[in-house]
Amino acid sequence: GVGDRLVINSAGNATFAGNGIFTGSVTSSYLAVNGSAIVAEFNGAGSSYVQGAIALRSSNADTPEARGQGVFMYNQGTDTTWYTGTTYSNADRFIIGRATDASLNSESARSQNAFLTVLNDGKVGIGTASPYTNLEIKGSGLDSIIRLYAASGAANIRTWEIRAVGVAGEGLLFRQVNDANNSYTNRMIIDTDGNVGIGDTSPQGKLEVSQNMS
Repeated sequence: GVGDRLVINSAGNATFAGNGIFTGSVTSSYLAVNGSAIVAEFNGAGSSYVQGAIALRSSNADTPEARGQGVFMYNQGTDTTWYTGTTYSNADRFIIGRATDASLNSESARSQNAFLTVLNDGKVGIGTASPYTNLEIKGSGLDSIIRLYAASGAANIRTWEIRAVGVAGEGLLFRQVNDANNSYTNRMIIDTDGNVGIGDTSPQGKLEVSQNMS
């Protein structure tokens, strides 16, 4: 009831109010902690490899590959659930995922909802759950962009982009971006035929240099 700090129901599920006052009902979780600020803190001591750690173990020995272990973070104001941990469909890969719903959504633990994936051989994928190389970045549209920003650089010339465009006539483009992100200056391109253009986005030969480029 109101004012209770710890409630344990007949199924063995417990809710602890922490620094707040418990006013809800016992959830289906084995342990639920409610509070207004930091609701759980772990302070470790000793000479172990880690201190204050949380260990998550799979109890499904028959099909461990089908069950992940991780942490869900649900925001009721945005109806979004973020997840970090191993995946539901392959517990030997690490992901950071996101899903939306009006309640905590465990679908965020599935590979198809991952923004970042780390395979068991160390390959990292951003936008892809199956990276082929040490680092693979997959865009959601026709291109993928890597941005480099020098915080102490001169205004309007301190941001560079490497843009891979997967359409005929374009290719790998190097360009500068102004601070307002509304003006781009193309500097060099390697097109889909292997031609290189400096000052020209449509090189007609293996190397073409021009003083004008937009």
